[in-house]
Amino acid sequence: MKKILQTILTLVIAGFETEEIAAVQTEIDELKSAIDALPDEETEPVVTEEVTNKINDLAKKFTDKSKVARIENQIATLTQLQVEAHAAKIRNSFEAKNPAKKSKMRFENYLADGFKNGALKQGRSNIGEYFNSLSAVQEEAIEPHSVYQEVIMQELAQESFLGALMYLGINDITVPVEKYTRTNDAENAKGHDRLTEKDEQEPVIQSVSLTSGELYKKLTLSYSALRKGSPLVNYRLRELPIRWLDKLAAAILEKGLTTDGTQRVVPINRAATDDYVTVVTAAGAIPTLKEVMQAANTVKDKHLAYVVANRSTITAISERLLATGGTPTWYSKEELAAVLGVAKVVENADVTENNVIIFDPTGYGVVGTNGYETLSDYDISVNGDEVEVIGLAGGNLIKCQSAAVVKPAVA
Repeated sequence: MKKILQTILTLVIAGFETEEIAAVQTEIDELKSAIDALPDEETEPVVTEEVTNKINDLAKKFTDKSKVARIENQIATLTQLQVEAHAAKIRNSFEAKNPAKKSKMRFENYLADGFKNGALKQGRSNIGEYFNSLSAVQEEAIEPHSVYQEVIMQELAQESFLGALMYLGINDITVPVEKYTRTNDAENAKGHDRLTEKDEQEPVIQSVSLTSGELYKKLTLSYSALRKGSPLVNYRLRELPIRWLDKLAAAILEKGLTTDGTQRVVPINRAATDDYVTVVTAAGAIPTLKEVMQAANTVKDKHLAYVVANRSTITAISERLLATGGTPTWYSKEELAAVLGVAKVVENADVTENNVIIFDPTGYGVVGTNGYETLSDYDISVNGDEVEVIGLAGGNLIKCQSAAVVKPAVA
């Protein structure tokens, strides 16, 4: 559970504004030390109540109090995982030592004794309920997580921009969008002379329809793999949701999502310039910092924009050469964002090599479930336990001139 606690602490730290960190730095350092002192591999359940209480106390200092509940849910999930992991070890130990004594009552007593002697104190009635649950595969006891507000298992997931998107609710909607051109006289009221007839302003309003469809990742395990503790059991709880988040991010950036013949997620990367995206072709095979800067300048709310590219492309545009020559140096992502005048530079491995995507995340509207859920069903016809991470997703740009894409020169 050490890694899970480290992840929760990372989420807590991320919940504070930069200027607030100094005030809680001592508490953060103490928590890091306490978690680092926990064993890497637990042969017995570890008492983490003191650590989790401290994490809760730290989270309560958030300026945004809505974040406290998410941390409490994470800790509740951690406690559940601890109980189940220790119970599984006791069960395996009992069956190894008593192959002919697998009756419900004897195992229940053995399991209760194991918890009584272990670090976790568990009531006898709760132990009985847990034993009963072993006889049937049930839905995973994991709360749905907010896709747009947090990253699950941060040490394994890609850096995310999902938390900054404009979430518009679960229902399909049509968004009215103003296409305003400052230099178009027809879009500005005119005729300011006294006692003369005034001209009407002629606003240009267009609409963007957002409709969601199913986005899912599914993995079925055999009964044997389930009971023998296959590594895929943990994979379904940890990596599978991360792959779901990766797929959603990739759909928004480049790949899109189409279900039942309807495009649900319209990608930012497009073939040609339109009212929402400016497409720029670089002079060479790799975009330069100047070309990325020029593209970023086409985004109306540039100061809110994210610049997204894969690692090698970010490295290429980050290189800075001195006029006098010498060894080149590279901007950090924070320095690069400051040079470009944007909010953030984000690395994403799914962006095509030498492509740079720049967009204002508040200009990308998203509909559907604000997160995913984990569904489970045991199919006795094939002796397979089916687990599906699923959510509804749909999205498109809803602000004119809110994005730009830089592509390499065509060979």
